Amino acid sequence: MMLLVVLVLCLSRVVAAEAEREQNQKWILSKYVPDWTKLAEHNLQLVDCPYPTVGEGEVLLQLQYISLDATLPRMVMNEALPPWWGRELLQASTPNLWATLKLKEGDTMFCTGISLVLESSNKYFPPGSMVYGYHLVQKYWSYNPKKPLSPFVPLQVLPSIKELGLQPRHWLGPLSMNAGVTAYLAITNLAPPQKDHVVYISAAAGGVGYYAGQIFKLLGAKRVIGSTSNLDDKKATLFEAGYDFLIDYKKDNLTEKLKQYAPNGLHTVFDNVGGKTLQIAISHLKEHANVLLCGAVSEYDKENTFGITNLMELIVRQTKVHGFSWTRWSDQAGPAVRQLMKWIGVQKLQTSQTMEVGFETYAEAFLDLYKGVNVGKLVLAVRPLEELKRHFH
Repeated sequence: MMLLVVLVLCLSRVVAAEAEREQNQKWILSKYVPDWTKLAEHNLQLVDCPYPTVGEGEVLLQLQYISLDATLPRMVMNEALPPWWGRELLQASTPNLWATLKLKEGDTMFCTGISLVLESSNKYFPPGSMVYGYHLVQKYWSYNPKKPLSPFVPLQVLPSIKELGLQPRHWLGPLSMNAGVTAYLAITNLAPPQKDHVVYISAAAGGVGYYAGQIFKLLGAKRVIGSTSNLDDKKATLFEAGYDFLIDYKKDNLTEKLKQYAPNGLHTVFDNVGGKTLQIAISHLKEHANVLLCGAVSEYDKENTFGITNLMELIVRQTKVHGFSWTRWSDQAGPAVRQLMKWIGVQKLQTSQTMEVGFETYAEAFLDLYKGVNVGKLVLAVRPLEELKRHFH
């Protein structure tokens, strides 16, 4: 009789725990789009999914922050994912995904994110710790360190925030491989500035451009010029971040403004836009200049691509043109993060971000990424900020 009572009590506790546990959910790609300009909320779908179990050596994670990154269009446009995602990826969660290295309709979306470790059977991921890296866009999911989503960014336990004087958002901005680290590695390896250098950065308010401008200045550039949209809403933050001159490419004449702000030409162009913006920048280069090609957001619209017509000028000016990904210097990521942390610690590196809240708003936040609303990284807090502070502050 006593054994029966104990079993009933145990069962009731399990039932109560299940009742208190929130429904697990994930965002899936419900339908491809021809290009990101055609993306609508119905192309992404929020669906219920089972609560994960934790196997031997695995970790149960609760997603906390999602970084909205410019690489996302590859997932919704029926294009192969870039090679740096790797071929040995998480087969268990998305078993039909990786034969062609692209998402299929019905697969779970991915993100760079931060999660809280709830349960663990792996000594390297203790409960209560935070992890950073590539995630599924799913509230709760199990992670096997032997099968990371990306071999270049496996989940890693973050050091204590309180000890370092940092906030969780810093790992999705200045310390992120998709933002501050990319900017730092590209600049220091390909175009370290000299004290007389004049630099132009397109998409200056974006996740990479925001930090690129600051890093050029911190490394000694004489003048940094940036272009963006919606400048009236962003200029105070960008000037605070060290930009010397700003251009609203939708309102201003970019050619005339570059003549005004760089009358003797540009030593370096850090381009995140491509298309017409890059063509105009090329026409303002000095001899032996550097062009760093970080992104081409204007080229995501497949129906309205812009063919650059002045490439001959690169030959005449003997220009060095570099396309790059941070994975080229992945062995330098650690030193880069340490330097960026030092600048944050002495308040030399500004860390503004645009924060949106609520897992259910993921599709809306995804669309905001290409509306030019953000300064710095666009980050989605999965849970109310007050709840997140209890875990991370």
